[in-house]
Amino acid sequence: MLAKDLSQKALMLASTYLSSDTSAGHVCLLLAFLTPERIFNVQIQPFAQKAWLKIGNSSIEDWQQILLVSTAVSDSSNPIPLISDNQCLYLQHMKKYECVVAKFFNKIRAPIDSNEDGITAVLSHYFPNNAYCI
Repeated sequence: MLAKDLSQKALMLASTYLSSDTSAGHVCLLLAFLTPERIFNVQIQPFAQKAWLKIGNSSIEDWQQILLVSTAVSDSSNPIPLISDNQCLYLQHMKKYECVVAKFFNKIRAPIDSNEDGITAVLSHYFPNNAYCI
């Protein structure tokens, strides 16, 4: 549905792989995973092999450019179905959820105690025979 026609095989492959990864519980698809070794080991294998032969080998930078040419992919400046950010491809709503979770943890994060003597004492207590703790 995201690719307007069969000429957008790279977008079809990337969005299908993203959908497969999201179904498996992943938040995004690393563009570095758009390789034959990774693609051919997922549930979409028959489709992936045919699509890969037609689109050829692309680097992460190539994938970034290929995807951003599509009207279905944004750099997160527009709320459209797919977001390409930091060499990752997201479903738009998953990117939004990730940002909500990150804001939550940044908000409640407590400062880390940098008292090295205290940290050494705790580690020595729990790992008394481990020389790496001191």
